[in-house]
Amino acid sequence: MIENRLDKLLQEKEFHLISIKKILNDSCKKVAFHQASLEELNGEIKKAEKVIIDNSPNPF
Repeated sequence: MIENRLDKLLQEKEFHLISIKKILNDSCKKVAFHQASLEELNGEIKKAEKVIIDNSPNPF
């Protein structure tokens, strides 16, 4: 009887660990996606800044 309870507790622990691992994995994927989006946006900002600088009259 005690062994059955221990087995059940171990199964529950394993289930929770798998769930936590899945949540962390999903979170990492979301972070990677957002990081890539921010890097892409940063590249677009740099291009826009270059266009503005290239098209600005020289004050000197």
